[in-house]
Amino acid sequence: VDLIKNYNIIVDCSDNFYCRYLINDAAVLFDKPFVSGAIEQFYGQLGVFNWKNRIKDINYGNDK
Repeated sequence: VDLIKNYNIIVDCSDNFYCRYLINDAAVLFDKPFVSGAIEQFYGQLGVFNWKNRIKDINYGNDK
């Protein structure tokens, strides 16, 4: 948690829900934007949380 307070934006690409929730809690605690990304084969997902009190979700991938 002490590591997070030194940065302006927190980026996470872990493959573990426990880690994501822990990083999100720390980002909220220090009021930092939190970017979380995930990918599987040709599909990807990017979420931006705690950005000026708004939640943005962007999904990338082939719809076919």
